Amino acid sequence: MGLVKVFVSACGEGLGHTSRVLALHDALKKAGHSVALAGYGRSLEVMRKHHAKDVLETFPEVQMTGKNGKFDFISSIVKSSGTPLDIMRAYLLEKRAMEEMGADAAVSDSRLSTVIAGAMRGLPTFYVTNQSEFMMPALTGRVMKIRALQILAKARIPNEAVRRIVDAPLSAPYGFADRVLVPDFSPPNTVCLPLLSRELEMRKKTFFTGPMNALCERAPKPAKWDGGKAKVLVSFGGQAFREGMLEKIMRAASRLPRYEFIIAGLIVKRDMDFNNMKLRRFLPELHPYAAAADMLVIPAGHSSIMEAILLEKPFAVIPDKGQPEQESNAKTCERLGLGKMLAFDHVSLLGHTLGKLEAERGAVQRKLSFLAEAARAKENGARNATRMVEEFVERIRY
Repeated sequence: MGLVKVFVSACGEGLGHTSRVLALHDALKKAGHSVALAGYGRSLEVMRKHHAKDVLETFPEVQMTGKNGKFDFISSIVKSSGTPLDIMRAYLLEKRAMEEMGADAAVSDSRLSTVIAGAMRGLPTFYVTNQSEFMMPALTGRVMKIRALQILAKARIPNEAVRRIVDAPLSAPYGFADRVLVPDFSPPNTVCLPLLSRELEMRKKTFFTGPMNALCERAPKPAKWDGGKAKVLVSFGGQAFREGMLEKIMRAASRLPRYEFIIAGLIVKRDMDFNNMKLRRFLPELHPYAAAADMLVIPAGHSSIMEAILLEKPFAVIPDKGQPEQESNAKTCERLGLGKMLAFDHVSLLGHTLGKLEAERGAVQRKLSFLAEAARAKENGARNATRMVEEFVERIRY
């Protein structure tokens, strides 16, 4: 196989998309290929810290927002009201970058601009996503309607255009992509399966690669975490609107003296220690502490769940309130026997949920170990995606 030059971009909402493309970046480089990355915001910072040489700063397409731990669909639309212009800017920027590097293929993790640029350049174009069917909340209920109309009027967005604003970056990429890569386990063990389109044309171009994560290649060395109690790591991920969840978790944890908690995330304003809790805004590395924990409490983002599986740690998963994707992920994890769902409004039941995980630990552990072993072998998403890019590019080189 000759050298393949690949342009890869990631959505910067949260850091799950970034962790996937960095795993793919490493797999492509290990196979001897050339890779250029594109990102923005914290995603861009993480890419640069990863020592990736070629990193392009691009424009955001969709901005997700919320308050007090609840995802706000309408406010996200308003914040994304500049999306068409940003998509065009990103498209022109990324298309030029593909031309300059002489790209042979384009890979986009949840970005429309990249698949358009790749398709317009005539390149094999791959779209990485864990959701190809979208469940957008309707504007039902008098209070919701009034609030929506007030926000939309202030933003000067016609009410009938509300869904069109986010429709393009969410649904259009599939028409431009040659392949849709789902970074999840193959059915029936697919966490995101309820979120995937059943349309025939979509299924014909959809491939399950397995998780795309560095943990498929190497297990972290557990951090030093002293104490004889059961250890629980609570991670909030990269979304700032989860701030309202911190107080709920702290209140619930304070009533559970038989556990020791580390609560980590950007929503922690400053480091503090309590009786059975350590609050940390930054941990040098999250994975070593997760490896040292007995159980995890995590958001219901797809990448967070994949990491918990790869670490083989029983987990409680808290979906962002009002986020259909995460609510679906959480319910599927429970149905598959991988973890327990803890609703945002019922965080006070944390002790009950951890107790159920402990009671079912044997069965949960067997399922996690089975899937983690598969991800280290045949269902290594970054390796499989690399092979698919290589084969596609090689097939059309004649």
